[in-house]
Amino acid sequence: MTETKEYLEKGNAKFELGQYEDAIKDYDKVIELNPENSEAYCNRGNAKYKLGQQILKDVIRNFDEAVKDFDEVFKLDFKNKNLVNEKAAKIHTLLCNILADYNEYSTKFNAL
Repeated sequence: MTETKEYLEKGNAKFELGQYEDAIKDYDKVIELNPENSEAYCNRGNAKYKLGQQILKDVIRNFDEAVKDFDEVFKLDFKNKNLVNEKAAKIHTLLCNILADYNEYSTKFNAL
């Protein structure tokens, strides 16, 4: 088995396990060894896409948790109402922008 094939198979196995960052490293090595290996580029693109989905889910979860914390501040300290509303609005705007960007890229990716 060639070194290129070995890295490609390692990357594919890691991809299947959801270890996208490690899979990307293996695909990087394939491309370094053979810059014309289209399968490695395709697989690396898929791994980057899946990694982006994971990151987005984490971002959304963190924003949701932040909003819950601000809700709790509002319950405990009514004087901070304006500050809490301002922070929540910023988070909401940021999350909407992230989701809009994600939807745009996802649509483009799925159209391929």
